[in-house]
Amino acid sequence: HESKVDDYAALGAPREKFVVVRNTTSPGLLGGGSRNGRGRRWEVNSFTLGYVGTFDIMKDILGLIEGFAKLPEIGGRAPSLLLVGSGELEPAARCRVNELDLQDRVEFAGWMAPEDIGPAIEACRIGVSP
Repeated sequence: HESKVDDYAALGAPREKFVVVRNTTSPGLLGGGSRNGRGRRWEVNSFTLGYVGTFDIMKDILGLIEGFAKLPEIGGRAPSLLLVGSGELEPAARCRVNELDLQDRVEFAGWMAPEDIGPAIEACRIGVSP
């Protein structure tokens, strides 16, 4: 993030030693808000929480699901979770959702085209990174 580079430069670190690397696709690809002109797949803020990424050993998807199951109702409504992506832990994640009886509150969206990621992120009030 550029502001972090500014912070380190202010402490005397040479600016030329820093390269900002984004951990997402180019921001220009995240817009759109439609699926090939057919309207949104989900409304803006229609999910309480959302995760976009891989379901692998480095991401605690099962911990995310277990933590999500403990969330209380918010404003008289049970929270919802959108999971975008896939990976080796997807079968275990789906199993855990079923064991915790969360099928009505958790949606597995699978992999998405880059142009659909922006609308998926916009569908979530809070993004999580386990």
